[in-house]
Amino acid sequence: MQWLTEIDGATSLLHRVFWQFIVLLIVCLISRRAKLMAIFSDRRQFFVHLLTTPLIGIQWWLFIWAPVAGRTIDLAIGYLILPVALVLVGVTILSESVSRLKFAAIVAAMCGLLAELWFSGSISWISAAVFIGYPPYFLLHRLFRTRSSFSSLCVESGLVMLAMLVWISLTPGAVILPHDLATNGLLAGLGMLSLTGMLCYLSASKKLPLNSFGMLSYLEPVLLFSVAVIFLNEIVGQHKYLSYGCFALSMMLVFYEGAQNFSGKR
Repeated sequence: MQWLTEIDGATSLLHRVFWQFIVLLIVCLISRRAKLMAIFSDRRQFFVHLLTTPLIGIQWWLFIWAPVAGRTIDLAIGYLILPVALVLVGVTILSESVSRLKFAAIVAAMCGLLAELWFSGSISWISAAVFIGYPPYFLLHRLFRTRSSFSSLCVESGLVMLAMLVWISLTPGAVILPHDLATNGLLAGLGMLSLTGMLCYLSASKKLPLNSFGMLSYLEPVLLFSVAVIFLNEIVGQHKYLSYGCFALSMMLVFYEGAQNFSGKR
């Protein structure tokens, strides 16, 4: 995203959803046409996607805008709080059970989260938008049993793209297609990378218990922290080792429980 600092957030978001929409539309028309058309023929399904589209559209925009605006830390804190929010939704709304190991994992994650919040000092609106916005998105998809992840993302991408086209058309001086070929290539690559991650994210949220899905979400920040320290030689505060150590412990407990369950079924 740092290579795209000259492109405003609205234009970047439009390119992201455009490229992922084109790929999804081609895939759906070739192999998932029935599931795609079922969303439009079923009023309930289409209405659910009208609700999920602004929820995910805001997240896509924040993910692009925050790094360019210098608010990456606020965005990261939101993603650190998100797994705990997903666990709470799974336990309270979906009545999911929590084993002793998973409860210990939650406690470890909470300790790491409290350490992060203690040293950061506050929670910004960006952080709140992440951990408040994502749970209802996943919950709606699960409760209403939406169609395949490909079909759902295709519809959501198309609706977000239409909204962004209207926004940009009403914005004086907005540039839809930058003249730099390299920049266009980076924007297309951003769309493809985002699509791959979002497909995995949505598919996992439908197949795993929401509390397990939430705890596994710590894998991304733990890996990013490890890469930054080990390979990029970035200097981080001492408290980061405490908080991310707690997140890593939480992940290890979840993986250990999964391994136990898998060996028990064999």
